[in-house]
Amino acid sequence: MHTYLVYPAADGWRVERQDEARTARFKSFADAERRARWLSAHASVKGHDSEILLLDAEGGLVGSWHAELYAPAAPPAQGVAA
Repeated sequence: MHTYLVYPAADGWRVERQDEARTARFKSFADAERRARWLSAHASVKGHDSEILLLDAEGGLVGSWHAELYAPAAPPAQGVAA
């Protein structure tokens, strides 16, 4: 399984493959997420299972991508006005 992590850093956003020392830096979350989704799709084309974990600044899970399906880490809060 290829697991890609997307998380904020002091100088932007980082993307890394779990258990690897290399990271890539991006100025925006959108750019980091786009790159992680490309890497995940590339791994899938090569026959590997992959996922993307979106983390907050403390390392907590915010959501994840499995193939083209996004899943939030927790359901939305109740009673939120539209």
